[in-house]
Amino acid sequence: MTDMTIKTTYERIVAAYIDAGLKSTQSAIAESIGIEQGAVGAWKRGGNVVIGNMRLIAEKTGTCIEWLYTGKGPQSPASQEVSEVIDRLNALDEDTHQKALKILDALLGA
Repeated sequence: MTDMTIKTTYERIVAAYIDAGLKSTQSAIAESIGIEQGAVGAWKRGGNVVIGNMRLIAEKTGTCIEWLYTGKGPQSPASQEVSEVIDRLNALDEDTHQKALKILDALLGA
């Protein structure tokens, strides 16, 4: 996962490409989603990324659109699913919570 000091949408896009093991140059990002390099340069200067391009970036990199746009929420859909499971476990009463943890331990071989 990426450094928590990332501030801009462009920096998050670059980080997502790096984390996915993809080339993160402006030209490589542009080519990967079928746009002109100048559009990526505009993002670097603070320009907005249209939702269609952001969807393509999210698909290419396995990254959540919300995180790409805002830096909030989980970076990857898998981490969002884990967060949802934890939230559901924490909402259980104590007895049911303990039973659920034992089942998870058994499933995971812990």
